[in-house]
Amino acid sequence: MSLILIAFVGLAVDGGEIQAQQRQSQNAADGAALAAGTAILNSPDYGYSTTDATNIADTVAGFSGIVPADVTIAYYDSTSSPTTVPASVVTVTASVTHTFATLFLPVMNIDTATVQAQATVTLSQSPAGCAICVMSPGASPALESSNGAQVTATGGPIQVLSNASPAITTSNSGVITAPSITSVGTVSGPTTPTALTGSSYTFPDPLAAIPVPTLGQPAANVTYGSSTTINPGTYGTITIPLGVTVTMNPGLYVIAGGLSLNGVLRGNGVNIYFACVDGSGNASTCSSPTDPGNINVAGSMVISAPPTGSTYSGLAIFGDRNNTATFTVGGTLTPTGTVYAPSMNMFIPDGSHQSLTSRVVLGSIDVDSGGRLFVNYSQSGNYVTPGKIELTS
Repeated sequence: MSLILIAFVGLAVDGGEIQAQQRQSQNAADGAALAAGTAILNSPDYGYSTTDATNIADTVAGFSGIVPADVTIAYYDSTSSPTTVPASVVTVTASVTHTFATLFLPVMNIDTATVQAQATVTLSQSPAGCAICVMSPGASPALESSNGAQVTATGGPIQVLSNASPAITTSNSGVITAPSITSVGTVSGPTTPTALTGSSYTFPDPLAAIPVPTLGQPAANVTYGSSTTINPGTYGTITIPLGVTVTMNPGLYVIAGGLSLNGVLRGNGVNIYFACVDGSGNASTCSSPTDPGNINVAGSMVISAPPTGSTYSGLAIFGDRNNTATFTVGGTLTPTGTVYAPSMNMFIPDGSHQSLTSRVVLGSIDVDSGGRLFVNYSQSGNYVTPGKIELTS
């Protein structure tokens, strides 16, 4: 009789324990899947591999009392095939198989019990997208390489939004080369590979979600007569003569006007926003297509974007979306981070050779007379549109 009573007590006590262990295992699976998925989304910034993501997931599962040996993390691509490539991951599944000792059931020769739990998250990762994105909807041509000039992109395609005829021009031995080239409008001259054209190749602004910084401060023009260090803030047109070096402390710089650079402009952890000026002389957005002052880099501009964790992480240059200034680069432009100025025209003149790791998003690009624009793009170090994660099961 006592054994029967113990058995019933064991069923009650251990049944409750099994339910508790089941909830604990499910919490661990949910947390591990979300942790691994979040690590994958952060891979472009931190270089996480799937192994790193699994280690992070194991740590999170441990907070629920589940050891790594009880956890399995699996990564799948869009075809539901296993993958170890972070950029290809679409779903992450965390499975928990947890065995624990029973309390009373050993009298019935049941020494252990096992519970299982599973959780799956679905990821929406930011695509790598275009290496060179040319955004003016009507410029003719929007992308031009002429007189022996070269435009080359690696790490992503060249995409041209203009519907003009022509939207892309190569002439007099000008060269345009990329993994692929598309254009809404027509193409005059050869490209490598041959550009695909038509209305189906339209595309949205890849960085439309980036917020405009807070503006409204007075924008006074400044000329630096000697080398100095400056702080974040709002400026009007900045002039840096030959022989002068201006070092920027980390932060956001609003330039409401132009930039005349014959000396050196440098800084780490820097974002430059090119704004307009309102009727009171304060920095403002450009309410309509406006040229508030051209940007002329005849000297050297060497800047790196803010690090991870900032609103403008990976974004070195941000031109107001209605700022139509001409961005002439006859000197050296070396940004670490994305160049995003979707209404500006970049002009690279005779003999100017620019080699960037930046993603380049501009209104139009004109490379002339032996000029060179090489863009070797990777997501690392550039602005990445935040991905999304959802616990689906």
